[in-house]
Amino acid sequence: MDVLMVYALFASITPLFLWIEYRITAMVQLPFILGMWGFFFIEFASLQINTMMYSTLLAVFILNLIFAHFAFYLVFFEHKNTREHIFEKFPHIARRKDVI
Repeated sequence: MDVLMVYALFASITPLFLWIEYRITAMVQLPFILGMWGFFFIEFASLQINTMMYSTLLAVFILNLIFAHFAFYLVFFEHKNTREHIFEKFPHIARRKDVI
């Protein structure tokens, strides 16, 4: 349950990182975040709900998992300034010329 909570917190703040350059992507992710927290609340509180609602929230949670990984890629690997900052902080990472 701890891993689920940490993931939910990180996935909830990803629209903040996307807001400046990928505003539409950040807005599309908001319903998925609400569904993810709904699934977390149902799992944490051990609520008994019907199968259709549980399946829907589980599907939204999995879609948010995929969407958050896509957002992570956009934030850390698509943005040139972020890549340069990573290479400055961690010089032991091999710098490939075709990446930058």
